[in-house]
Amino acid sequence: MTKRFLHILSAALILILSQTSVSCGQDGKLKTGKVKLLDWKSNPCDNTYDPYKLVDRITGSRAEDGITFITVNFTENCCAEFNPEIAFKKNQLFLKPYKKYKGDYCSCDCCFSIEFKIAGLPNGEYETYFNGKKIEASSDHYPVVQPSSESYNGNTINRTNRYGFKEGMWMTFYEDGKIKTLEKYPDSELYFEPEPIWEKSLYPSGRLSDYSRNDTSETWFEDGELQAQFINYNVGDTTYRKEFTRFENRQIHKKALERHYPFIFRSEFDPEHKAEGSRRETVYEEEFFENGKLKYRFGKDTTYTWHSSGKIASREFGEQKIEYDENGMVIERAFHWKTKGPSFWGDMNNSLYANIGRNGKVLKIHFVRDEPVEGGIAPGVHYYWTWDENGKLIKAPEKWKEEFPWMKFKELTVH
Repeated sequence: MTKRFLHILSAALILILSQTSVSCGQDGKLKTGKVKLLDWKSNPCDNTYDPYKLVDRITGSRAEDGITFITVNFTENCCAEFNPEIAFKKNQLFLKPYKKYKGDYCSCDCCFSIEFKIAGLPNGEYETYFNGKKIEASSDHYPVVQPSSESYNGNTINRTNRYGFKEGMWMTFYEDGKIKTLEKYPDSELYFEPEPIWEKSLYPSGRLSDYSRNDTSETWFEDGELQAQFINYNVGDTTYRKEFTRFENRQIHKKALERHYPFIFRSEFDPEHKAEGSRRETVYEEEFFENGKLKYRFGKDTTYTWHSSGKIASREFGEQKIEYDENGMVIERAFHWKTKGPSFWGDMNNSLYANIGRNGKVLKIHFVRDEPVEGGIAPGVHYYWTWDENGKLIKAPEKWKEEFPWMKFKELTVH
């Protein structure tokens, strides 16, 4: 081989290598053109999964015409706003849903997904990180554990699935082998920690102790007498809750019925303002002391409580409440009223609690009200005034410039 031929061959190889866009570096790893995020799209909150168990993972990956599409499922605050960015260094792909968090901080998390459209990724293997943690492709949305089960009289019990969720019949036993508890779970559950469909507890004698199912829960004394019962039922759009309980001495402790229904709240001051919501109200309620004497009775006009001696402890009527000591002396008065609020809010709530001394004069005022602030409403702002037995003011809000809130109540005698 002549020197001229070797020179021509070397020149041809240099030309070929200079025209390719892919080369091997000193570390021997595949190098590509610049990795770049071309586009992205996010999906809204997915309620299929439990965000507090979800594993951040790759759920989709495909390549089309040199472009790579990667979908990541992850947990984030419900009110997050996304603006993803990426980086590729040392054969590692770093994905972020945002550079810096934007959005409100809500009191919940949710399951989201983002599809990244990326150019320049190598065809070979590389590691993927999301929010700084390594992630992998997986069809399992929660951490995987070893399924387990037990056998009882030829039947499978106490079964857990690959996500650790209880399934089927669950049982516990007393030391002598008798059944202590029974719980029935769905036969298959993959997305949320299941609640029992029904559950029972038994006394060592075999008698039923507790039984909860659907909307009813009941307990019994060991001799079979009903101890407590809670029933929830619906009539139209109204939910009712009925309650009955006894003390250990078999005296009635409480019996009550309340209802919960949709309600439109209207302003007392602005007929145009209304807001949809729900209201919970008592239909009837009585509560007793263990000696059988009344402790509490709800009334549409007046609601009473009693001391164990049988003397009245409080009366609640209209928007007022009066509390008494064992000797019948008034020890506290409470008043509730509304004032007009901004059009976007409706009525503002006000409450005043006055502790009364033995001479009938006020010792302490606790005033709570909603207040407008820049950009909204501050609910339940508290103010306090305190006097000693001689009528000397010893505590008051700083810079109070309004009329004192107790001035509107002739029932109060302030020093």
